[in-house]
Amino acid sequence: MNPGIRRVGIAIVVCFLALAAQLTYLQIARSTNLADDPRNPRPFLRNVARDRGPIVSREGIVLARSVPTDDVYKYRRIYPAETADLFAQVVGYQSINFGEAGVERAYSESLAGRTFALQAENLADALAGRAPVGTVVLTLSDRAQRLAAEGLAGRRGSVVVLDVATGGVLAAYSNPTYDPNLLTGHDGAEVAAARRTLLAAPGNPLLPKPWAERYPPGSTFKTVTAAIAVGAGTSLDFSYPVVRSIPLPQTDGQVLRNFDDELCGGTLEVSFIRSCNTTYGQVGFDLGNTLAVGIRRWGVATKPPPSGGATGIDPAIARSTGPAPGTFRRNQAGFMQDAIGQNQVAVTPLAVPVTRVRSRRPSASQ
Repeated sequence: MNPGIRRVGIAIVVCFLALAAQLTYLQIARSTNLADDPRNPRPFLRNVARDRGPIVSREGIVLARSVPTDDVYKYRRIYPAETADLFAQVVGYQSINFGEAGVERAYSESLAGRTFALQAENLADALAGRAPVGTVVLTLSDRAQRLAAEGLAGRRGSVVVLDVATGGVLAAYSNPTYDPNLLTGHDGAEVAAARRTLLAAPGNPLLPKPWAERYPPGSTFKTVTAAIAVGAGTSLDFSYPVVRSIPLPQTDGQVLRNFDDELCGGTLEVSFIRSCNTTYGQVGFDLGNTLAVGIRRWGVATKPPPSGGATGIDPAIARSTGPAPGTFRRNQAGFMQDAIGQNQVAVTPLAVPVTRVRSRRPSASQ
């Protein structure tokens, strides 16, 4: 065989093998990453023109449902006016302009009936050409959400209520909020204008504050500090001075004061009940680097769970912050403030919402 032809043949075979290897890599090794990439519109496009199941509260109140339309998209997602702004930041939305957010995104495949479990459970419907859809049931309570909104009374803030027995989230509400129906219409220009207005609104209502924003926990963090101190061997009987303030080391005469400049102190327990800044500032100083290590056992300043998927969270959970191990010697005053939930300590109000999915057959009213 002519040497030139042989070289060309070898080059073609090598290119073919390289192409086959690349395709295999993309379709097998990276298939999940590519499918879950938020820049990939295909999963959204294949679900947008398909009926979706409802999202309901723990009481069974419908928070999101699909209604038929006479346009190319076939369905539009609707959020009942009675609950739209109460649950907006958790439930999210499905928008032809901006994709999906919140539970709508995290459980999109289940809502659209595309999971293997739902299809297997409704095999008869699938064989008959009726697409099954899933119902997402939240642990969130309509009553608890309303009480949270009433408690804020129009003020900016975030309220979280947990079921201490199960860890389920009963309420996750923050103000300001928004109406997700503004983003689900099929008039692209109108939806884009509504989103621009929301992005420019004070308080960033589109940002789900319960898990995507960090705040200083304040005196609630004394629970963590007390637990670390007891775990490190601090005696519950040791009494701390009853004072109005204590000096902050490595500062130019600054002090750490109790609330309202009151006299406060005593044992660790008494100081916890009275929320003494001076006692717990001193505890933070005494713990030193042990405080920075200990807070990580409580999930502070550690990598948060991933967004989406089984967590039902979108966007990603904001990472909490706290003092870094090994920095006490040069930041002693900071550690004293960290111990009372200020300075470097900042956390999100909410843990991961818990949901469960059940299947249902599509109905005429859906």
